[in-house]
Amino acid sequence: MIQPLAIIAIFALISFFVDAAAAYLCACMCTQMLLCSYLYTVTYYPSLSLLISIGALLSIQDCIFFGYAGIQLTYVIPLTFCSYALSHRIYPNSIQLITIALISGILQTYLIKRYILHHAIALCYTVSTIYGIIISVMLISLIFWLRGMLGNRIRS
Repeated sequence: MIQPLAIIAIFALISFFVDAAAAYLCACMCTQMLLCSYLYTVTYYPSLSLLISIGALLSIQDCIFFGYAGIQLTYVIPLTFCSYALSHRIYPNSIQLITIALISGILQTYLIKRYILHHAIALCYTVSTIYGIIISVMLISLIFWLRGMLGNRIRS
């Protein structure tokens, strides 16, 4: 049986390619699958080696899309500590994951793209980014929730 961390690592790599394909097809970063899988990993499976490898993929993704390596880590690292602290104080659920992912999406839209990179941001782009993040988080939560179920019994 494949370990959960290996499945998350494979899923993070697939998320990287899904984000790249969606960005090249839509000419904008409309999905945040890699970021959502990173936040899922922080919340449910906080492994340092896995977080570093997904963080490296986030840096590569920034280098491809924005031309600057690691610009996304300016808000991902503080959100990592926030998510990790919340997951130890509150029972982790999908609402917490959606909230942190939405905060990260809004920070990326307004902090990174508007103020650091000086891109003009339209309201429809922000709304589509928010919908993409919600769909990505729900998809990731559903995939890993279904993986843990066997009929009506939880796998051990």
